Amino acid sequence: MMEQGADKRSQGAIFKRAWDQLITFARDLDGIASDHGIVIAMEHLNRSESDILTSFADVVRFVKETDRPRIRALVDTYHLELERENPEVILRGKGLLAHAHIARTTGRTWPQRATPQLRGIFSALAETDYQGRMSVEGNSENLLADAVQTLTILKELEKAASISVS
Repeated sequence: MMEQGADKRSQGAIFKRAWDQLITFARDLDGIASDHGIVIAMEHLNRSESDILTSFADVVRFVKETDRPRIRALVDTYHLELERENPEVILRGKGLLAHAHIARTTGRTWPQRATPQLRGIFSALAETDYQGRMSVEGNSENLLADAVQTLTILKELEKAASISVS
């Protein structure tokens, strides 16, 4: 019978090996990305969807450790909220952000109002001087109506935060 501490150490060793393999893989991809003029944006997922890169803080650490110009971070508000990360964690990604995804946690749908969480996210993006792209990654039962409402909200948040996202 394995001791509980030994099991935790074993899992830690497996995680470290996977982490190191992912870093090596990303470093290898950097040259290919450069050859094709693209940037690879690493996205964090939540713990029910992945067992590695499960927070934005993880992605920032990963991008810093990879230390390659074509490997950048993607912040996803859906996963940020599910993992209960404070929007201020986005500040750690200053200079590393390549893209942003937004969605409501309820049903993974299109944002329909400017919540305090969304305001905090836009404020943090502004503090990082983010001027990149943002996309909605959500479900919709009425795409046209949701897109119009969400775009209106995002433009208001963008203006209030004095940033420019496209």
